[in-house]
Amino acid sequence: MLRRGAARTYRTASAQRAGRDALIVRLDAHTTYGPSYVEDVVRAFETGPADVGNVGCAQIPAPTTDYERSVVGELLTHPLGLARIGVRDLSAPITVETVYLGSWRPGLLFDLGGFDECWIANEDSELEARLRAAGWKLVLVPSENLYKVNRGVRATVKQWGGYGFWRAQTSRRFPRELRARHFIPALLLLAGAALLFTPWRWFDAVAYAAYAGGVIALRDRRRPLSVALGCAVAMFAVAVYLVPRFAFGPALHASFYQRTAQMNAAAAADAVVPSGVTVEAVNPLGPQLSGRDTVLLWDGDGKHGPLRSPWVVADVARPEFTFTGVSQQKQDVALLLRNGYRIVFERDGYVVLHRSVSPGKASG
Repeated sequence: MLRRGAARTYRTASAQRAGRDALIVRLDAHTTYGPSYVEDVVRAFETGPADVGNVGCAQIPAPTTDYERSVVGELLTHPLGLARIGVRDLSAPITVETVYLGSWRPGLLFDLGGFDECWIANEDSELEARLRAAGWKLVLVPSENLYKVNRGVRATVKQWGGYGFWRAQTSRRFPRELRARHFIPALLLLAGAALLFTPWRWFDAVAYAAYAGGVIALRDRRRPLSVALGCAVAMFAVAVYLVPRFAFGPALHASFYQRTAQMNAAAAADAVVPSGVTVEAVNPLGPQLSGRDTVLLWDGDGKHGPLRSPWVVADVARPEFTFTGVSQQKQDVALLLRNGYRIVFERDGYVVLHRSVSPGKASG
């Protein structure tokens, strides 16, 4: 078993070993897989539109006799919890905003820069945001996969709190990822809290009763009614706990809309690169350039040789995908400088290099 950070690094390293020509299918622990899952994934890529970049399944919990884990399983698949309507009984592939696990077209995970290992949690959504920013779509396929819930309600709420914080950072990096539904729980809770100080405070009880009724009405009928009742209570607790931490929580503070020094440096580095050129870019700056330039991954795996585009956006301060570490990234920048590139921008570790003529064979 791997720690979460180690697992994220392992996924990236596994993709590097598979190479750009491989269709990469992610299979996690705590999940049992149906006999046709990989076949269904391959078929979705072969028969779907050309802009399908990621194919995955729903996170359907395995049956359990443990009450708390049954409640968590209900939360994972309930339309008022984490899932969309119809996900429990999906019969055909559909286009969605997020998938469990995931599979990527050959070369796409490399082009996107892999998982951002600076993201402690929610790295899946951050990668999906970059995928959508690059013009790709996600598809959810029916499957017989079953996820083994291994936490109770309290531990799950705490875990989702961490997810919420990093979801906020994803939304901060990609503001277009914010949806109206992200603000609904916060607005409802704020309205409910405000009503407590008015003669209309009784309306809170009516509203919660209606909400609980909706949870029960949309429950998974294969589970006992008591699980749905526990789910109604847990959903309320989750909302109360996550509002200050989730995407809509930080959005209520002015600091959410202010860039950090690193964000300003990243934006300035991208701004130096002109439109209509070919550029090797480091993760995660590439997606912001993909709408106006031909973007290639700044590649450090050593398997395919330097791409040597006329423009390069490098990072010599933070470990990046396909490189073994910051020292190798600095060595690659030094190699570019020895082969006729010049630095046109440098701030907070980001380095933009340009060479006006096509380079010949690189020197060591």
